[in-house]
Amino acid sequence: MQNVPVADLERTRNDVQAVRERVRDEQLELDRQMVIYREQAGVLQDRKAHCFITAPIGGHLNGVNCLNGEFIADGSTPFVVATESTFLEGQINEEDVGQVASLMKAAVRLYSFAARDFTATVSQILPTANNQRYTVTLTLDNPPPNLMSGMTGEMNIIAGKRENVLIIPRAPCSPIMCW
Repeated sequence: MQNVPVADLERTRNDVQAVRERVRDEQLELDRQMVIYREQAGVLQDRKAHCFITAPIGGHLNGVNCLNGEFIADGSTPFVVATESTFLEGQINEEDVGQVASLMKAAVRLYSFAARDFTATVSQILPTANNQRYTVTLTLDNPPPNLMSGMTGEMNIIAGKRENVLIIPRAPCSPIMCW
């Protein structure tokens, strides 16, 4: 060190100090970025926690309407689940919905089983209309073993009984869909 000129020694010390300050500044910047990344990771983990889809019913996956990693909109149907329980879904007109209540009986004819008449019970009336038609869920009292999703037919909900009278329908029978 005695042979090194003082100016060179001082320049080298200044260079070392400048490098230390740059390292300290870079470390502060890295620490700041780490805090930001951790916050972003927390936000993403929260979003991921809300990304799980749980079917409201038990059954078999019948269709997938999205791709892995694809964003889906609220209200869309990403999957179709065929339930293991048997129920029918039908539409009734607005003028008839006031006369229908849960536990009412219905006569059902399924096109796949044309020779058989079925009885069902109203289990649910959905409170929203689509084109002035309300959705009614029926439970078959004695479903056939090979009833499948998508089968169609007709239903007549029994609002009352009168003996020995002529019956004339006011409107065509409502189509139903089995689920």
